[in-house]
Amino acid sequence: MKTKTFITFPLVFSLGVVIGAFGNQAVSSDKSAILRTPHIIADLVEFKGKEARMYTVQIAPGAITPRHRHPGHYLTYILEGTGVLLQDGKADIELKPGASYYIHSPDDTPASWHAVWNTSKTEPLVSLSVLIIDKDRPATVYDK
Repeated sequence: MKTKTFITFPLVFSLGVVIGAFGNQAVSSDKSAILRTPHIIADLVEFKGKEARMYTVQIAPGAITPRHRHPGHYLTYILEGTGVLLQDGKADIELKPGASYYIHSPDDTPASWHAVWNTSKTEPLVSLSVLIIDKDRPATVYDK
């Protein structure tokens, strides 16, 4: 009986930790944990119907963005904090100051869907992002 308890307890404890971690991400996965501050929206006159949008994005400590994509060319440079880029079909990318990434998602391709997780419990994750997009498109499309 003692051996069964010895094996069962760690298994149940581990399961609880995993459920708690996913539960925490689900609760933290809301748009209010993300602050996007626009800096420039510029017509790209050489590219009819296209514009560039530059903004800083701040993700609250411990938060994860909802799964989303940006219809166009999306370039990001990490200014502060630590996190992980979780991109469908690709290896996770560690985010820290000086890291950068590029996602091209002209349509609903699997690799265009992603989320960003701020792994710090105390500091925001701050990035500078540039999006090149059709003028009539939204900057972000969230998964349903």
